[in-house]
Amino acid sequence: GLRDIYEDIEKRKNLKPEAVWEIENGLTLSGQDIYDAALKKSKWYNSASELFEKFDLLVLPSTQVWPFDLAEIYPVSIKNEKMDTYHRWMQVTIPAGLLGLPVVNIPIGFGKTGLPAGIQLIGSKGSDGYILSIAQAWHEHTKWPYVNIPNFN
Repeated sequence: GLRDIYEDIEKRKNLKPEAVWEIENGLTLSGQDIYDAALKKSKWYNSASELFEKFDLLVLPSTQVWPFDLAEIYPVSIKNEKMDTYHRWMQVTIPAGLLGLPVVNIPIGFGKTGLPAGIQLIGSKGSDGYILSIAQAWHEHTKWPYVNIPNFN
């Protein structure tokens, strides 16, 4: 597993610093920490279930920021607010993934720099086919990317 790679000094050199950070923080967790996190996850899941009793689908941005320069590993601040972890620029994707909810990301256009942006469609547990059908309908209606072909020159 990942711990075996981490413990092998030669293999660890191939891990990104962010992966090392994840492993090292994970190794500090106690059984109580993991239990508390599982309880919190259960509360999130119950809240999401209640939300989907009222709504068929959630539509959220795919990230908190527009695409950034390739040389930048990840944004260290957003609107002058320093990020405490590398997750913050994409934290809007975490709840659905953590809860095992079906998600599909679809393109919505381009930002000022010409790079693409997207939104995520999140469905209730087991609604995979439903959200995929909505994504396909979006694709057919917008004719993406055939009408607005991205120019990445």
